Amino acid sequence: MPHPTVVVAMSGGIDSSYTAAILKEQGYRVIGMTMVPVSGMEPVVEQARRVACALGIEHVRVDCTEAFHQHIITPFCDAYRHGMTPNPCVQCNDTIKFGVLLQQAEACGADFFATGHYARILRASSSLLHLLPGTDPRKDQSYFLYRLDQRRLAKILMPLGTWRKEDVREYVRRNGLPVSLGHESQDVCFLAGKSYGAFLEEYMDQHPAAGPILDRNGTVLGEHRGLIYYTIGQRRGIGIAAREPLYVVALDASRNAVIVGSKKDLYHDRFTVRDVQWISGYAPREPVAVYAKIRYLHAAARAVITPGDDSQVRVCFDTPQLAITPGQSAVFYDIREWFVLGGGVIEAL
Repeated sequence: MPHPTVVVAMSGGIDSSYTAAILKEQGYRVIGMTMVPVSGMEPVVEQARRVACALGIEHVRVDCTEAFHQHIITPFCDAYRHGMTPNPCVQCNDTIKFGVLLQQAEACGADFFATGHYARILRASSSLLHLLPGTDPRKDQSYFLYRLDQRRLAKILMPLGTWRKEDVREYVRRNGLPVSLGHESQDVCFLAGKSYGAFLEEYMDQHPAAGPILDRNGTVLGEHRGLIYYTIGQRRGIGIAAREPLYVVALDASRNAVIVGSKKDLYHDRFTVRDVQWISGYAPREPVAVYAKIRYLHAAARAVITPGDDSQVRVCFDTPQLAITPGQSAVFYDIREWFVLGGGVIEAL
């Protein structure tokens, strides 16, 4: 009987290289696949090809530039225009990695599609799959994967889910794979070293309009450089002298205004989430107690989510949380077993 074929999304980095290597060790027929989201990524493709060559596996390059501009870069810029702070990695996982690349893997006749995410997939029953956090809490990436559904989970392998980062590094070093073991970049891939502001100016093809900086009473305190340079919770770079530290507490796109206040003004306990996706495929009909995360590095906190209309839910935390930011994702975890229930985009406080 032939061994199952798995396509591995390879970036040439430590995690995806380990994923390809360990799956080959386990007897799979492995094909490496590297996406090109924007121009200028050929060094990444070449690095992935070198790893594939060292492993003795096939490697293919997939041009995703058109889909990436449509589904990632354009919505990213539009969100900033409207005073929101988007999370492009969530959308990329949904539409590109587990969208375009998964479709390409299926077209190749692959049985499975694998990535180097630190998360786990558990078969809860014959018909239900759960997505769980990686066992290393410092590297867990389940937050970015809440838009996966049952069909895709059944096709996905995530070998890193039970590994620690330091053990992955040691494996790569011990096996002599041609990857750098140095510091990993935490930047959004398509920024290519640019600041958010510089990137947005380039792709918006226009200079952002200056506007007023207001306190919470509407008093004009100064002028901002453009909404794209600000985000909720920001303290530095506001340019307003005051007796106590000022923070960005809201962005009002309708008035092109940055609203500032004290740190206590950043704490809220309730907000609305739109475009909610449920991993099981079924939305709750009644209020549900959950743990909720409002950004990747946020410590999950207890909350109650109340379903509404049109894929919306209302979230109410047990205790107020700092800097709830429209445009970021809110992700909900089961209160007892910690699997991902689903999530959506923070819309309004």
